[in-house]
Amino acid sequence: MTASGHGVDAIEALAGTGKTYTAAALGVAYRDAGYRVVGTGPTGRAVRELKEQAAIPESFTLTRLAGELSA
Repeated sequence: MTASGHGVDAIEALAGTGKTYTAAALGVAYRDAGYRVVGTGPTGRAVRELKEQAAIPESFTLTRLAGELSA
């Protein structure tokens, strides 16, 4: 993901496969490189996991993020 060149990338996988762990590692890598890291997920629970377990405090549901971007 760090070498894709895309402005936005998505992680999609089954439960328990390491998505949150991967998001945490990517968050550290991107912050260390000077990027703003924003997390998003389909549910409040997914967002809580990004905030609490992946240490990505700026995380929002997809619905809220879409609203923020269109404003």
